[in-house]
Amino acid sequence: MSNISTDINTIASRYDGKKTMHYCLVLFIFSCLTLGIVPLVWNHKISDRIGAELTRRGIDYQFGAGTFWGWGILGSLILVGPFIYTHKLLTGRREGFAQLRRKNGISGFPSPRESDCDAFIAGHGSAALSTAIGIARAKKLKNEPGAWSTRA
Repeated sequence: MSNISTDINTIASRYDGKKTMHYCLVLFIFSCLTLGIVPLVWNHKISDRIGAELTRRGIDYQFGAGTFWGWGILGSLILVGPFIYTHKLLTGRREGFAQLRRKNGISGFPSPRESDCDAFIAGHGSAALSTAIGIARAKKLKNEPGAWSTRA
């Protein structure tokens, strides 16, 4: 992560004329002084610069500050646990709840070792959402049922 500011400055500065502050400086100095606000602004700006560079190069991938706020911030606030417990009940693991999150019991997260209904292991909102979208996009590329687009 510490090289990202150097890399984006090397790649994009000649086109947009901007400079990005080094991430370590942002994280270790300004984060403490501003109660974590500067890293949020830094990530917002770097996401916009990366998105602009992707567009400039003609790469068909939507990325920008909205991506950072949507997946990095709001996605981390989504609680997966309550939905996972409901999913486990609906997929026939009710008997295992007596041993939930204990040795040799069922996991508090989706686990392919427990059920074929669990496609991946994820205990965080961003990871679960990102993986689900990745699976859907892969299905779309392979023309399989269950695919949907992330574009409006």
